[in-house]
Amino acid sequence: MKLTVTVLGMLIATSVGFAQNQEPECPTISMSGPAGITRPGDQMKFSLELNGSVPRDLQYKWAVSNGMIVEGQNTSGITVVNNRKTSVTATVEITGLAEGCAIGASETVPYCEPVVAILVAEASTPVTQIDRARLNKLSAELAIAPNTQGYLIEYFPSKTSQKAIDAKIRLTLQHLKKSVDETRITIVTDTASNAFTKYYIVPPGASNPTP
Repeated sequence: MKLTVTVLGMLIATSVGFAQNQEPECPTISMSGPAGITRPGDQMKFSLELNGSVPRDLQYKWAVSNGMIVEGQNTSGITVVNNRKTSVTATVEITGLAEGCAIGASETVPYCEPVVAILVAEASTPVTQIDRARLNKLSAELAIAPNTQGYLIEYFPSKTSQKAIDAKIRLTLQHLKKSVDETRITIVTDTASNAFTKYYIVPPGASNPTP
């Protein structure tokens, strides 16, 4: 009988010692920020995801640099507005996890200047003529930046015939093809009170300008 008691006591002591040394079950923590480019004034969303052993009643304390939290404080996700041309870092501290578990995460969204089409020139030219000086300027800009595209918006009075429109576009392309690959040139038309042209270069990643 005494032997049985001694053995049982050893087993209990061993079990207790193992429990005390066991690693806590911690969830994995991942944090994500907005995708793509954000501009000053845009809303940015940061969200936290916990997987695994997640206790109930967790509390979240968020802080941001160079921005203002407009929604979501004390939750697992926030919405931030940044009105400056600078990067934004969101940091969250989590309370309620087991001792020894990671208690926070952070994510930085770098500021990137948006890529836009560049207006090289604009001028009024009669429907039957082309502005060679400004077309030459556009060609020179395209030569400096070989990865860009040339984009022209030709505005015509509403009563202009299609024959006159086609003739001006043909003359424009003939002039530009002397120094620029035709595949790099786009010409679109629109109506206006008088005939004039806008000359753009469009860098890679930029949207085409609209009339």
